[in-house]
Parts: sequence; C-alpha cells; structure tokens
Amino acid sequence: MKAVIQRVLSASVTVDGNVVSSIGKGLLVLAAVSPHDSEVEADTLAQKILKLKLWDSEDGKKKWANNVQDISGELLIVSQFTLYAHIKKDHKPDFHHSAPASHALPLYTYFHDKVKSLYTPERVKDGVFGAMMQVALVNDGPVTIEMDVPANSHKAEMEEREKEKEKKELAKKQAEKTPEEIEAAKLKKKMKREEGKKKNADRVKGGNVEAKQEPAAEPEGKKVDVVVPEQSN
Repeated sequence: MKAVIQRVLSASVTVDGNVVSSIGKGLLVLAAVSPHDSEVEADTLAQKILKLKLWDSEDGKKKWANNVQDISGELLIVSQFTLYAHIKKDHKPDFHHSAPASHALPLYTYFHDKVKSLYTPERVKDGVFGAMMQVALVNDGPVTIEMDVPANSHKAEMEEREKEKEKKELAKKQAEKTPEEIEAAKLKKKMKREEGKKKNADRVKGGNVEAKQEPAAEPEGKKVDVVVPEQSN
C-alpha cells in the first residue's frame, strides 16, 4: 500500500456539491492499494501513520516530537488509486499497478477501520470510494510525506496467518461433522494404515525368498605343454 500524508489545518471532501467529510487540525491521508496487498500491509501502514511525528512539542523546544494522537488531531482518509500511476511513452498515466475495485474496496475499508480501532473512531473520517471527489485542504507548512509498504514485505507473517486460517477452517469442518462421519473417517485412516503395513510386509517377504544367484565361475585356462629343446655340447 501507498499513502501521501499531509499535515493540515483543515481538510474536506465534497461529492456532488455536498460536503461529506471535514476535519480540523490533523492529517489528510491519500491511500492506494496494489493488487498484491493484504491486511498485513494495511495494518502496518495504519500503525505507521498514527506514529508519524509531524508536530513540534507543546513548548516548541523539540522539533518533530508529536504524532497526531499526541495533539488529539483528526484524520481524513481518502482513496487515491492514482498513486500507483505509471507514465507511458505517450505521456498518459497507466494504472495497472493499482488494484481493481473488487480488491481495493474491501482492503481500503479494512485500512480505514483499522485506523479507527487504533485511535478515536469519531476523529477518523473518510471520503467516498470510487466517487468523483473535490478535496480541499490547508496544508500546514507545507508538510507532505510519502509512505510505502510494499506487498509481501511481511511474507512470513502472511504465511502464518494463512496457516492459522486453515487450522480454524479445519476445526470448523470437524465440528460440523456427525459422529457417523467422524467414525467413517477414522475407519478409512485405519484401513489405509493396514494396507500400507501389508505392502511393506509383502516387499520384505519377497526379498527373503528371492534366490541369490552365485556369480558364474570363470572357465579354467587350458594347460599348454612347453617343450624345451635339448642343447648340444
């Protein structure tokens, strides 16, 4: 996932002439989803944004000391698939690196909900996914930060999640089975084990009765009589 984060004094989203969301001091977050992103990347991005220190300390002595939570700020999160644009030779943007709506919408929704769950829900707003929006803001600084969490950057964690998911699904299927189905499955496993043992026994037995062939004896060489001629004095 990608995000462009702007420190703002205010921001709002308007759709069809109506203001659907607005915030005061805080962060405007433009977020995009790639085809291979998952909840792992969404979790990581949400945590990083909330921890991002873009404000000075209250006494002004420390620069970049506080995050949006420290100042009790607000967040306006807006879907922005064009962050994954690739400019072609004809100077037109290509968006094949951006996820299709069928994948992007549920993950964007998950990301937005994740930020709300990690912070104060009423301080987290969003736009309208897929709509033509007019986004207005007053950038404070200006301060604009790019943040990128590449897909598969947490492959091990993703694999662990998949394993846990498979375990839960298997446990659910087991719980849904009737006692008769469970007994039938046990009997099937037992018969398979017995069949394997029988095959092993047959192989061992066949090896014991197999006659061992003695190596053929090499033919004896023919004896050659050597005649030594008599020497004359």
